[in-house]
Amino acid sequence: MSTAPAVDEREHSAALIAAISAALTAIRSDLGEYVYDFGSVPGQDQNEGTVPDLFVALQIERRFVTNPRMISVPSRSGWRVSTICVARTVNNTRLAVLAVANALDGQRLTVGGITSTPIYLETPSPIIPDDGMFSTQPTWAYSC
Repeated sequence: MSTAPAVDEREHSAALIAAISAALTAIRSDLGEYVYDFGSVPGQDQNEGTVPDLFVALQIERRFVTNPRMISVPSRSGWRVSTICVARTVNNTRLAVLAVANALDGQRLTVGGITSTPIYLETPSPIIPDDGMFSTQPTWAYSC
């Protein structure tokens, strides 16, 4: 098995969107389609459409991971995922947070043929009023 890093952010995003969409659908069948890459939410950032009543947007970034052995072979890449959960009510925001936790907490992703370490909650975030809606932005981390 290769330990070369899977560094294409689009592949990570697609895997995360699929996992969170499945978790939202498991909670409520009509919600699975409301998971987006950051900047592609309908009705926001000059995108066509209307802002959904509930959605999750992902912002993913590669993060530094030390190589304790200091060897010159490819190692895993670290990733940080901001999951922006937004809804018109606090209760629905909590529903989105639950779906994200069900999809990510302790789970492993397969990206580019590489299986990640278990995903863990890096930073929780309180639900706050946000431009007529409510939002929270917990961050998650893993290596792949």
